[in-house]
Amino acid sequence: MVLHSLEFGNPSFSSYYCYLKSFKSYKMYRFVILIVVIFNSLMAQAQSDTVLMVKYTPDFRFQDGVYLNFEAVKRNTPISPERIHFSTNPSELSFYDKLFEQEKLAYYDEYGTKQEVEMSSVWGYARMGVLFIWYNEETNRIPIVGSACHFVANYTYQTQRNYDPFYSSYRTYDPYAYNYRNQSVTNKEMRQYLLDWESGKVFIYNRESLEVILMKDPALYEEYNALSRRKQKKMIFFYLRRFNENNPIYLPIRM
Repeated sequence: MVLHSLEFGNPSFSSYYCYLKSFKSYKMYRFVILIVVIFNSLMAQAQSDTVLMVKYTPDFRFQDGVYLNFEAVKRNTPISPERIHFSTNPSELSFYDKLFEQEKLAYYDEYGTKQEVEMSSVWGYARMGVLFIWYNEETNRIPIVGSACHFVANYTYQTQRNYDPFYSSYRTYDPYAYNYRNQSVTNKEMRQYLLDWESGKVFIYNRESLEVILMKDPALYEEYNALSRRKQKKMIFFYLRRFNENNPIYLPIRM
């Protein structure tokens, strides 16, 4: 073996030792260069995607796109319209209306892989910076955003009524006839809702729901509880605004 023939003081051994030393130095050099390259790329990415937390105001504009869940809303990170696999052009005003009529949402993730989710599980979207929530099988605009959001949505429910299929206005009424049948009728009515920003839960807009939210602000909660029930009911919206003023939310924007 070559190593066995090398001895201290031998020129061949000195040359081999210098070679090993230079080889180790080269490996260390490459390792340092690799670390520097990775660090610079990470710094460049961080600088190009700097996140700044800002206090919400009515002038705030959410990132346009589809929000899969409420956590994405709080992070302000939707699926951009360009990543959504859909035949309608994103520039069309009816893009989101047609999109949410589909059973599934198809989109490309950050790795370029096509994904599909049930549309019923999607939280909503933002268009021109304004939030819309998918609720009661409809998209509904959220005009008031804060620690307690407020929006209006249609509520659909079924009622049963009796009718006589053989009834005629020319027929004499017979109270002993048993021709009446049940008919299911679909009804819609506008209802108000509250959205708790911390949990993402939706509540019916009433005194009891507001009390649950106000518990996070003990001073305001005690003040509201000191009112008569009649005043509490009348001043729900007033205390909703006060709660949002006392407890502002902060949202990320990318520079």
